[in-house]
Amino acid sequence: MFSHAWNSALEASFDRWANAYDAEVQPKLARRGYGYRQLAEIVLGHVQLDMISCRKAQVFELGVGTGLLGTHLRALLPEHVRLAGLDISAEMLKRAGLTRAYDQTYHSTAEHLPVTSNSCDAVVSAFMIHSILRRELVLSEIFRVLKPGGKLALVDLYRTTPRWPVLSVLVDNILSTRLERGAPSRYIRVRTHKRDSQGGEGVIQRVR
Repeated sequence: MFSHAWNSALEASFDRWANAYDAEVQPKLARRGYGYRQLAEIVLGHVQLDMISCRKAQVFELGVGTGLLGTHLRALLPEHVRLAGLDISAEMLKRAGLTRAYDQTYHSTAEHLPVTSNSCDAVVSAFMIHSILRRELVLSEIFRVLKPGGKLALVDLYRTTPRWPVLSVLVDNILSTRLERGAPSRYIRVRTHKRDSQGGEGVIQRVR
């Protein structure tokens, strides 16, 4: 019951946000010193592009949004590589469809991936996991659809471990209401992090 209410609130929030999403999100990334092109390059670097050189390769994106990441993934991927993805928001998917970046998209939650087992060479996602309530179920689904040796690249926001966990959950939802049109959120907590060779921050130890 709670999971259904969570997903319904998530869908409604991102439906409301769809028309303004690009204009609001891209400047935020720019202020951090990077954009979706650099993000796509880093993601594909982590999944090792040479690993998906076979004729029937498929990359699957979780939370395609308006297609900001997918547009650059498509430009960087070989033509024979199939790019598919899903989103919980039908309005976001409409905008993603205008990019023509995806071979196929699905209106679905990430808790039940609408693809067959062992069918994806790589699963990628950017700024989506913090919106998921049942992350363990999503990870189980990801590993179900990945081929043996397949790669997973997740990029997301995170928060350092709070001194007062209950207060931190409240802050999460205040930030969500303010920054993500009321979409419920559950940020990953980490104790420590380090900067990688490309200037990004990599999690050393995940708390929950």
